[in-house]
Amino acid sequence: MNKRRAAAIVCFLLLLQPFIVYSASCTADKAGIQKTLEEYRVAWLSNDENRVMRTLSDGAILMPASAKAEIVGSKAIREYWWPAGSPFSIDEFDQSLVETDSCSDLGYVRGTSRVAWTSMNNGVQTKSESSTNFLAILKKDHGSWFITRLTWYQTN
Repeated sequence: MNKRRAAAIVCFLLLLQPFIVYSASCTADKAGIQKTLEEYRVAWLSNDENRVMRTLSDGAILMPASAKAEIVGSKAIREYWWPAGSPFSIDEFDQSLVETDSCSDLGYVRGTSRVAWTSMNNGVQTKSESSTNFLAILKKDHGSWFITRLTWYQTN
């Protein structure tokens, strides 16, 4: 091997070193992230607003495809999901986590879900169902994962 080629290979490896070190030091916490998404699902099935909110980070943002703007922060999220005078109960909530990964304190989940609920509007009971694709971005804080961004779009 000539000196020029050897020098080029050494330079190339030196350029790649930060990426190799970053990649090698990154260990995914799929189990921790999946635990948070399961708690989120079970909290909805328990119809427990506070429990659902505890799975979200303080500055969480919802980005549903059907909304005209992002829903930012706990107060806006509560008003969006639990509007005054619109009682409902979640009857079924299934989710399939297709892809889960993380590095350091940032992770994500991509998947599908199906939710069925019953609502009361002006004394009339309505049953609804929705199937969605979703993406959740999670942030680790003090060893626990919290949903910090959640986006979805209806597929049915």
